Amino acid sequence: MENTTKSINTHITEYLDYYLAHSNPRFAVMLNGDWGIGKTHLLRTYLSKHSSETYAYVSLYGLNSFSEIDELIITDVHPVLDGSLVKAIESLGKSTLAYFNLQTDLGRKLLFNRYKRPIYIFDDLERCGLAPEKVLGYINQFVEHENKRVIIIANEQEFGKNEKYLRYREKLIGKTLSVSSPLNDALASFISDHETPHFKDFITPQSAQIKQLYKLSGISSLRILQQSLWDFERLFNTLSPAHQNHSGVLQHCLELFFPLSFAFKAGHLSEQDIQSRPQDSPLKKFARALADGEELTGFEKLEKQYAGFNLRDRILSNQDLANTLAKGLFKPAEIEHSITQSRFFREDSETALETLSNAFSRSEEKFQIALAKFNIEYQKFTFTSIDDILSSFSTRVWLAKQRFIEDTPDNVIEQGKAYLDHQYEKRRLSPLSEFHLTDRQYSFFNGRFHNYSRNDAESKECRAFFDYYKDLTGRIINDSYQQITEALLTDMRTDSDRYVWKISFASANSDDHVPTQALTTINPLAFTETLLSLPNEQQITVLTAFSRRYNFSTIDLGAERPWLYALKQQLESARRTRSHFDQQRLSSNIEHYLMPHIGNFYQPINN
Repeated sequence: MENTTKSINTHITEYLDYYLAHSNPRFAVMLNGDWGIGKTHLLRTYLSKHSSETYAYVSLYGLNSFSEIDELIITDVHPVLDGSLVKAIESLGKSTLAYFNLQTDLGRKLLFNRYKRPIYIFDDLERCGLAPEKVLGYINQFVEHENKRVIIIANEQEFGKNEKYLRYREKLIGKTLSVSSPLNDALASFISDHETPHFKDFITPQSAQIKQLYKLSGISSLRILQQSLWDFERLFNTLSPAHQNHSGVLQHCLELFFPLSFAFKAGHLSEQDIQSRPQDSPLKKFARALADGEELTGFEKLEKQYAGFNLRDRILSNQDLANTLAKGLFKPAEIEHSITQSRFFREDSETALETLSNAFSRSEEKFQIALAKFNIEYQKFTFTSIDDILSSFSTRVWLAKQRFIEDTPDNVIEQGKAYLDHQYEKRRLSPLSEFHLTDRQYSFFNGRFHNYSRNDAESKECRAFFDYYKDLTGRIINDSYQQITEALLTDMRTDSDRYVWKISFASANSDDHVPTQALTTINPLAFTETLLSLPNEQQITVLTAFSRRYNFSTIDLGAERPWLYALKQQLESARRTRSHFDQQRLSSNIEHYLMPHIGNFYQPINN
């Protein structure tokens, strides 16, 4: 059956016909449904066949007194009181009721009798500042004493098992009508409201796909659907003409953007979930083993909902998605760059390593040119970043197994180790980051160009190479502790934003990240002295970085707690020689920015 207002909510309109025709029903009707499902829209559409003189509409949103409700009713039913007059009265310091001398129950009754309307609609019951049972008691006078027909619109899930509310409800509400989402009609209406012709030309044929994505979301909020369409139009309008006219680009953007938008707006996905979205192959999406008691991340749960859709698509970067969904920022240059780097446009500008990683989707001529270039680059030790080193090695393993190069896989391992040794001796080898060491993206070979369809990441050659790289990482870190800590303290003084980036979990996949081994070698006294030399506001910035390091991350807090506790002791020691103001300020900083991570691991020292 078509999912339309007529087919889904016919029972509502038919019952309202019966109710409004009743001479003296002596009960109210409740329209119940989730937030954003279209309750108000449904009722307004139904009432469009009635004269506006036959009903009064009041939104209870944010109202905190019965007098405020009275004033809205009077404004709606009184033929003189339009909005400008009400504002003029209020500017004199009087309420509308006081101006007309209607603050008594008798005054209200006289007004309602003179300007009576047979139907009263009270919307947003759950958003009223008054207790819901008190509002029902107020509304009851219209039903029981004034013989009015009353329709109440609410999301009753918000009330839970409020016993007082249920008692009042039982007396007042004679019929509850549950509103369902009229998806087809709503989506068609939303699309027709858009003013960009080119966007409408694209989005209209996509209605079936959008409806499928919406149904998979499990939400029932047409408001979220409408807001997501608005945001997607903003995204569309930032694209260049070449990208707007590329059906593949638009299709992939749509299938990525809408699921994440629905989930974020419904509160099922956080900005942190978006920022940490894996961008490796969807073939690996359920390969990560969960530790005891560990739950799936918000993103992993979303992937299960959208099985069959690639939510790891790189058509838009994590930062693009965080900017658009969480911050409302649509940055054309950054979005343009992400799409240009996608597989739809990358072939024309891709590196030799990228071409080889997609070898069987390229021509043999391009493959041979890329292979020759890649071999030269490898011999010249061109690859220096972690991802490039991992990807180039896994590519050579694949080339050897496919017999595109003369070396055997065993030879490739020895050559790979020699490559690492050379880069280490030349001080061009970066240590593996926390991100790689914890396998957070479900496999240690998660480089930008690795092709998972080859399964090389699981080969014994790649494991041997990675283990050798891990051993070198320990040596690199030991060699660079002093340099890392000095640079971090310098950043603390001169560039606090860079300090925060280095220490936070967000940098775990970058060469800038400060690992546990390096952080815990910093002398707590030196850290404290540097910290206290900064302006007070900058001190808070530095300390807040610990939350960005430990919250929602895989960094081993237990290994760093002793260092954090030593830092706390140094701050407490320095605090004793400070002014009373500084003592209180430092105590507050310790309590809010250090103690949440230290917890009860150590017994606090009494001053």
